[in-house]
Amino acid sequence: MEERLKHDKLLRIFLKFPAVMNIVLLTGMTVAFHVFVVSNYYTQYSKRLAIILSCMQIFIYTMCMWSLITIFCNDPGFVPKNLKNLRPELYQRVKAESNQEMGSLHQMNEMTASKRTKTADLESQDNSADLESQDLIKTDGSDESTEAQDKSKKSKKNRKRVSMKERMTRFNYCHDCDNIQPPRAQHCHLCTRCILRHDHHCPWVGNCVGYNTYKNFFLFLFYTSFGALLGAICYISGWYNGFFGRFPKDKFTIATAIPTALSTMTFFSLSMMTFFIGFCIARNLIISEMSYIKGFLSPHNYSKSTLENIKEVMGDNPLTWFVPQFRIPRNCNGIDYTANVLD
Repeated sequence: MEERLKHDKLLRIFLKFPAVMNIVLLTGMTVAFHVFVVSNYYTQYSKRLAIILSCMQIFIYTMCMWSLITIFCNDPGFVPKNLKNLRPELYQRVKAESNQEMGSLHQMNEMTASKRTKTADLESQDNSADLESQDLIKTDGSDESTEAQDKSKKSKKNRKRVSMKERMTRFNYCHDCDNIQPPRAQHCHLCTRCILRHDHHCPWVGNCVGYNTYKNFFLFLFYTSFGALLGAICYISGWYNGFFGRFPKDKFTIATAIPTALSTMTFFSLSMMTFFIGFCIARNLIISEMSYIKGFLSPHNYSKSTLENIKEVMGDNPLTWFVPQFRIPRNCNGIDYTANVLD
């Protein structure tokens, strides 16, 4: 047990490594921007423009780091451990339902395994066996299969029909946490906890993207892509001015090719991801629910108005939508949801 805990602890430390590399990369790109772009604009073109570009890049870098730190150090939205004590009747009900489902699945697996065993025995019998004995075996097998089919039909008739709305708002039971699992929550085996409104575990930010970190994850992508766009424009314009004589050619050499390529690739990759996450926020979606969309703009089961969907993630105050926050004031708790599905 101690070795397993030690292994899990080392694994969590290792999973934080990409986030640290992210910080180093962003810091290096900001330093390179000031070395290659700001200094050249300051000495060769316009001091005022150089100061403006420097202030813009420092502001973007600060917002990126702020967003990353709020994700890295924040609780992603763990399901409260005392939720089963706060709702004991619900806990007992979902646990009983889960155990019943597990028992029925185990029984079905046993029936399937026994059926496969009998089929294998029949195939392995000697071809010279007595035809009458083979007929008896086949008859017994058909009788057993008929009985199994009758039992499955009866169980299907007795099984309660669960509507789509009930399925989208039902609470489940997590065997790993021994706790209630609210709608849209999922168990993360890397964080070893159930996460409210769980989207995915992102190693580049060192945490799960969930109820408390979804907004900051979007802001991190937004500010990083905006900073990459600013860097790409300045680097490319610097190359252009260097070739046409406004800047000395030795100022924009092969050394600036690496930050130019990194800025350009980062912008194109993260801008698409930022647009996708923004679409999910506007439609009140998470990645695990994408299969429910029948069309790109079709209403989703949890979707309200676009403004209400944005407020549910970004907060009630529009003035703080683009400010990273550890705790986001909003009119929802991440546990109880209503669905607008028509049965």
